[in-house]
Amino acid sequence: MGKITEIGLLFIFIFGISAVSKKLKIPHLLSLLLGGLIGKFIFPADIANEVKILETMALTLLFFFLGLDFSFERLFNMMRRIFVAGVIDFLFNFFGILLVSYLITKDLIFSLVVSAALYPSSTAITIKLISDYKRVPFAETDVILGILIIEDIVSIALISFLFPISTGEKIDLIKILNGFLVFLIFFLLFFLLRKPAERIFTKLPEIISEEVLAFLVLGLVLAPSDILARFGISDILIAFLLGCLVPEKSEIYNSIQKHLYGLKEFSAGLFFFFFTFDMDLKLSTKDILLIISLTFVALITKFISTYLSSVYTIRSKTPSYRSAFSMLQRGEFSLVISSISAKSKTVVPIAVIISSIFGVISFVYAPALSKYLSKIMTRKDKTKG
Repeated sequence: MGKITEIGLLFIFIFGISAVSKKLKIPHLLSLLLGGLIGKFIFPADIANEVKILETMALTLLFFFLGLDFSFERLFNMMRRIFVAGVIDFLFNFFGILLVSYLITKDLIFSLVVSAALYPSSTAITIKLISDYKRVPFAETDVILGILIIEDIVSIALISFLFPISTGEKIDLIKILNGFLVFLIFFLLFFLLRKPAERIFTKLPEIISEEVLAFLVLGLVLAPSDILARFGISDILIAFLLGCLVPEKSEIYNSIQKHLYGLKEFSAGLFFFFFTFDMDLKLSTKDILLIISLTFVALITKFISTYLSSVYTIRSKTPSYRSAFSMLQRGEFSLVISSISAKSKTVVPIAVIISSIFGVISFVYAPALSKYLSKIMTRKDKTKG
């Protein structure tokens, strides 16, 4: 069978999975993750290489569309408020998982890699869920997004720190510090250019038509990728910042939201399908206890840390419960970090799949679960009183 035919059948399969899930009222994102697992037994593994560029575009576009809902002023104020929340999130999740992993395996290097891999929530999955379920205006959304951004930054540093340890090389602290310095310079540059950029975006509708808008957006988010990679700057971070530059009340903003929604959904569907399709599911029986233990601990520590972070930041229990139920899924950074160690590559992907499926369901029902939990805790407080 030819490659083009295989890709065509793949698209039909994804459509079929999505249509069935809608009929059965299964969350769309969950159907894509499950579809990737089913697809492993239907399509050849090398088909992923044929659509790799679309996967790359998907994650980048997700961050760009998220940035559309933020201004730099809101982002700056959010980061100031969320710093303590980010510290709580790191301490609970990284060190909690590290302790359990080391007690079971007595392998410090493996435990460091696994704890770093299972520390961050999935930014891509969480952003997609926030968008799908229209949670941007919710009180806890700033807390969730702020923690995700801090986690991404810390994860980049952890990769730089752990890779030489796992390979026996010497840790290059200068390289790590340079990476943070470059990031701060780029962020400052975007902040200083935000006003001129807003004026440019405001005038764009006069010289650009809706028919070619997709070319401009894709060009802006993809063109800097290779250049910025040389400085250790993530293309998805730049895409997010570019989205922040588009004025929310401008004509170009409305045009992007209206005319490029289908492009975002198409590429995002491919990304989440291949999220599970690309995973290596080979597993030995001795790893089962470790996977169950680490996944359970990862879910518990993430719930507790997110709740405490939210209570500290927004001073309200119900939204805090809602945020805690919304961040259980692990994802893309977990897989990247797990690739550092051969041993962790057999453990982390399974934990990611379990937490992602559990996390999507938890996110969908977070409002109902948080109300129920708040009522229970209120009754207990009244009984104690």
